[in-house]
Amino acid sequence: MAHTAQVLTPRPELRLVRDGDGRRSSAATASREGSLRDLRLTRRGWWVLSALAVALVAVGMFLGDRAFASAPAEPVAVADHFVAPGETLWQIAGAVALPGEDRRDVVDMLVELNGRSTASLEVGERILVPAR
Repeated sequence: MAHTAQVLTPRPELRLVRDGDGRRSSAATASREGSLRDLRLTRRGWWVLSALAVALVAVGMFLGDRAFASAPAEPVAVADHFVAPGETLWQIAGAVALPGEDRRDVVDMLVELNGRSTASLEVGERILVPAR
């Protein structure tokens, strides 16, 4: 059998050395000191930051106007309805809802139309309903 020689290379190692004043120093503390303090922005960097700021403002203005309604809502023709004993807002919404219209949406519309905070009703109370 042939005998082969292995060549061993030493592994690199990190050693801490003492500074002139006797403190231990490391690469991490040396890189932290002064890295941001000595940072200077070039002319191109100022242009890039300025362009980025202008672009962000432009995007905000473009998307910001989407939050507002494009046209005012059309007024809804309404009629008076007096609540009968045992009648609920759900039943009234079912009576005034258009075919295929979700009754929950009609209940929400009735609550908003009458400026109510709840859907509770009292007998004889006058509420506004859409005239359809």
